[in-house]
Amino acid sequence: MIQRKQTLFLLELVFLSIALFFVPANIAIQTNNTYPISLRPSIGNVVTTSWHTIAFVVNVLCLTLALISIFLFKKRLLQMRLCYLQVFLWLILSALLGFCPLAEKTQEIVAVQNNYFGLAIGLCAVIAAFFAARFIKKDIELLKSSDRIR
Repeated sequence: MIQRKQTLFLLELVFLSIALFFVPANIAIQTNNTYPISLRPSIGNVVTTSWHTIAFVVNVLCLTLALISIFLFKKRLLQMRLCYLQVFLWLILSALLGFCPLAEKTQEIVAVQNNYFGLAIGLCAVIAAFFAARFIKKDIELLKSSDRIR
């Protein structure tokens, strides 16, 4: 299971998804303080938007799908479909992190700025999910060709 290349890419997806819980995606700026906003559910005294909740749910879904995909190594077609689904979900998550503010502007919060580390993690995850699907497809083709020889 671990010796397959796609398993390494799926493990990378798991680690990138966990990293999004700790890497700040936005920065809330007050008059005298700044607060980093990551995808953790509790942020403190910052009021989050519904985009934050949606991004959190999509990130948890990506994490769950990556873990499930690792253990579906005997069902390669399903594993490949889940990888393509992960590509789609990571594109959505990257768009959410890049374009949607995760905190509301209030009287205390003057501005909300994007921190592009979250977007970079999302784009790396899209590439990793695509390569995992590609290597799974190569495995399927290799097995089909070996079945023809028999």
